[in-house]
Amino acid sequence: MKGRTKTWDVERYDIWDVKESRNGVKANYVSDLNRERSHFTWMYDVAFCVEVTDHLWNPVQAFQNINTAIKNGGLLYISSNFLFPHHTGFDCIRLTRTGLEKILQETGFEVLEVTPRFAVDTTLSVAIHKESKVVYYDGVIGWMVKARKL
Repeated sequence: MKGRTKTWDVERYDIWDVKESRNGVKANYVSDLNRERSHFTWMYDVAFCVEVTDHLWNPVQAFQNINTAIKNGGLLYISSNFLFPHHTGFDCIRLTRTGLEKILQETGFEVLEVTPRFAVDTTLSVAIHKESKVVYYDGVIGWMVKARKL
């Protein structure tokens, strides 16, 4: 996110990951948000959870941990796929819009915005139409969510 938010006036950027380094980017903190944490040493105004939710096996605990790391009134930005092929690595879960909103509300966040993410082509949309009699979000493969810690 550093490159995408470089015009923001910030004191520090920290990267949390389960690995020390990924694609040449070194994490400031190595931690598994799926596991309970009692506290964080730094409180953040803004947190980004970008393309992470499908790697969570315990999303409620993970969002409780994120809540603990954000200052009251702080913002959380999430990008999440709910319709996406299984991929390599630790791929666990897909959250629908309803699931994301419920987990955020239950873990102390107010959902401010939910914006649909669309596929670049119709392959996934056609596949879901074949498998389901009801399609609520035609062409939508995930969500961009903006939430505030209460």
